[in-house]
Amino acid sequence: MNEKHSNNSDELLALASKYCEESLDDSGTRRLEELLRGNPDNQLVFLGYLDLHARLCWEARSSDPVADSPSELRLQEKPAILRGRSWIPAAIALSLLVMLTWWTFRIPPNANPIPPSQDLAVATVVRAVGRWGDELKTVSPGYQLKSGIFELSQGIVELEWPSGVRMILESPARLDLISSDRVFLHTGRLVTKVPPAGVGFVIETERVRLVDLGTEFGVSVGLSGSTDVQVYEGAVDAHTRTVNGTRVPGSRLHAGEAFSFDGAPKKLAFAPDRFIRRFPATHPDPKTELPYNRSEIEAIHAVRLDQPPVVDGDLREWNDPHSFSAACIEPYDDTYRVRGMIGYDDKRLYVAMHVADPAPMANMMNAEAESQFFWTGGSVILRVGADDALGWPLNASKERKLPPGRIRDPIKDSSHQVVHLGMWYSKEQQASQLMLQYGIRCKLHMLATEGWQGAHRRDPDGLGYTFEYAIDYDLLNASPPQPGDVWPATLAIHWSDEAGRTCMGRLIEITNPDEVPFLTFDAASWGKLVFEP
Repeated sequence: MNEKHSNNSDELLALASKYCEESLDDSGTRRLEELLRGNPDNQLVFLGYLDLHARLCWEARSSDPVADSPSELRLQEKPAILRGRSWIPAAIALSLLVMLTWWTFRIPPNANPIPPSQDLAVATVVRAVGRWGDELKTVSPGYQLKSGIFELSQGIVELEWPSGVRMILESPARLDLISSDRVFLHTGRLVTKVPPAGVGFVIETERVRLVDLGTEFGVSVGLSGSTDVQVYEGAVDAHTRTVNGTRVPGSRLHAGEAFSFDGAPKKLAFAPDRFIRRFPATHPDPKTELPYNRSEIEAIHAVRLDQPPVVDGDLREWNDPHSFSAACIEPYDDTYRVRGMIGYDDKRLYVAMHVADPAPMANMMNAEAESQFFWTGGSVILRVGADDALGWPLNASKERKLPPGRIRDPIKDSSHQVVHLGMWYSKEQQASQLMLQYGIRCKLHMLATEGWQGAHRRDPDGLGYTFEYAIDYDLLNASPPQPGDVWPATLAIHWSDEAGRTCMGRLIEITNPDEVPFLTFDAASWGKLVFEP
């Protein structure tokens, strides 16, 4: 091996390491592509490293101490194999053929949602009321899905595999159909029922690998990768992974058990209604599609208030010339629409809206148990970058790969002034709720109990609701805005089914027209909240 080749190999391995750690910047990505392009030797080294990394992630065991108690799965120490490295070349050589095959057919996690395909079908859509992908195309029964990413944006679908495995998938969900007996759930909620012919079906997430033994079980994955599993019938083998990618020995989960996997596995109280196990009744009009909109608003304006409003859900005291309105596309523009106003003073930010909704205030989600799915039962989410100094467009993104010419800003990515404010009425609690999620990745969240006021009112005709919120700036990690300040912001309205569990319609407004398509967790595509004098 000549010196130049050796130097390239060292550089390649360093870049491969950063790639696996998801810390590779744009310049590193370009350099990696240069080293791989047209160079079979480098391609083999890179593929071997990826496979080695994947095997280590699954075979290594956690060193995190875990309490030995009935409420937690027992973990063991790291295997001795990690103490030496003489086995690395052999591991690469042995795994290379498998890796090359995998690489040929595998679609990377950040690939675009796949359209239905009639060749190499992995699963078939049996029943559906939903839309998929950024373009919100209708999902229809009979679609055959090939290997790749299936992104369900709205609604609910039921999928079937040739082995007889059936799966109910709730939106929003990002599901990677890897093969006829294996899927990877990036985000979302599903329930799988596996017949004898399908035993061995595998569902993977960032935190756990689940091997079915002939059962029915539910899985939910939040934005942070945290995973909840609940077994209704039979048993499932769970091979857990910690945040750093290592795996701990498998444990068997039985019917009536539920666990959360995020760091140390923890036992949850079994909740029969945690997941949707049966496909909802078909919509009375089979031609009806789910409501959505095409964003037309780049900026909304917050008016400075001389007197704080009474937070009671009555909007008659609001006389705001800067109010905004938006509606879903026809024929839903009358029944799915919103009119909103934002106000501010030196103490609080005020949000007031009227939402037309055929199933108003029906949210039955348990925000404490399912903090990352509270909104699917009907909600309004206002996302802001709560500081003029963050700039607009806001360069904060959870997307793995940024557009060409854009450099990641880790400080803004992790800033807790990037706040997602979830507002809804809990039918079970009979009260307004406020969920705060911080950072573009929503890694920190809390169900607020103080520092805010909220009120909802159902329309007299039962076809909508009004709400008002007053939110302390402390909850936003913000100082009072000044006239002329601009906060990056975007707004999402979610409509649910009558049961208050499944998202059946969505409206996205306040977006940057220069960033297409809109990506919720890429703040560069957010619009503006402008503070008026």
